[in-house]
Amino acid sequence: MHKHLLVALFSLAALSLAGCGGGGGGGPITLPPNGNGSPPALSATISADTTEGTAPLSVTFSSSVSGGTSPYSYSWAFGDGGTSSAANPQHTFSSAETYTVRLTVTDSDERTATSNSLDVIVVEASGANILVSPDSLGFGVVSQPKELDLTIENDSTSTDTITGSVRIFSGETDFSIISGEGNFELSPAQSHVVTVRFSPTGPFTFNRLGTLRITHNASNRSSPINVPLSGGG
Repeated sequence: MHKHLLVALFSLAALSLAGCGGGGGGGPITLPPNGNGSPPALSATISADTTEGTAPLSVTFSSSVSGGTSPYSYSWAFGDGGTSSAANPQHTFSSAETYTVRLTVTDSDERTATSNSLDVIVVEASGANILVSPDSLGFGVVSQPKELDLTIENDSTSTDTITGSVRIFSGETDFSIISGEGNFELSPAQSHVVTVRFSPTGPFTFNRLGTLRITHNASNRSSPINVPLSGGG
C-alpha cells in the first residue's frame, strides 16, 4: 500500500511541474512591463525651431513621445485653424498674432496625451530697414570680464518705426546683457545700443559660445536676427 501511495504522489508532483513549465506543455512565465500589466504612462512634448518673427512666419515643429503602446497618431492644432497629423510638421503663420500650439497623441490602445503648449508670436513687417553692427561679438581670450557693444539702428531712409526685443537666446552663462535688454522702439535714424559682458568662469574655458537674439518688424531682414557670441578664458 505504501508503495502505491508513493507512486501516486510522485505522479502528482510531475504533473504539477509540467503545468508550470517544468518540462511539460507549460510556457515560460512573462512578467508584465510595468509590474501591474500596463505600459508606462503616455506623454508628449513639443519644440520649435523658432517662436518669434514677422508674417508670414514658417515654423518647423518637433515632437517627442514616450510610454503607451506604439504606433502613435498625431493631432496638431496650430491656433490659427490649421492642423496636421505629421510627427514633425512645418506650418506657416500668415497673420500678425500670438498663436498657441498644442499636440495630442493617441497610442494603439486609444490612450491620449496632450503636450505642453508653445506660443508663437508673429508681428507685421513694416516699411523700416534695420541695421545691426557688428554681425557677431568675439571677446577673444580674456582673464577678466570684458564688455562689447552692439548697435541696432533704424535706417534714415525708413518710413516706419521699428519695434522689437533683445535677449540672450542660448549658450553659456558666461554671457550676459548689461544694458539694452528687452523691448525697444526706434524711429527712423534712431539707434539702440546693447552692451554684452563676457565673464569667463575660470581658466582654460575655451570655445564658450552663445547667441544674442533680436526680434523685430523691419522689412529688409527676416526676424529673428541671431548674433553669434564667442570667447575664452
